Amino acid sequence: AGSERSRQALGELASAGLLDRVKPIPILDWGLGQAVVDSIVQLVVAHQGNVWIHPAHDGNVRLIRDSLTVAGCDQSKVFLVGYDGMRQQLGKIDVLDQGLAVATIDVDIEEQGREAGRILADVRRSGERRSPIARLGKPSVARVIPSP
Repeated sequence: AGSERSRQALGELASAGLLDRVKPIPILDWGLGQAVVDSIVQLVVAHQGNVWIHPAHDGNVRLIRDSLTVAGCDQSKVFLVGYDGMRQQLGKIDVLDQGLAVATIDVDIEEQGREAGRILADVRRSGERRSPIARLGKPSVARVIPSP
């Protein structure tokens, strides 16, 4: 899912003529290893303007913020965009309510479940097992909080 999401995001940036402004950093799993975090911090330190970072999902946002703080980075120029709209108590989305990210994509878990069911039904009906199977689900909401 993450690879497909990244491919689509890069494709959109390329079609908008913005790919030359992007520095993709490969993430091998959902967690960020120290080498990836160090690469992100080094890029932010070296960059003169605003930096937008998409660290795979909401669970990595605090790690990036904390690492930038330790490195003494000017975080007024850093904008993080999460993914998953991970909710905690009272249905709040932590990365937004705590001011850690400017936005997150809120994935409709019911839509994901329906699409997974369709894939399983298609595989059972056709007997075909192809890998990987790519289907698009539509995110339900992208919430944005204004910068101070």
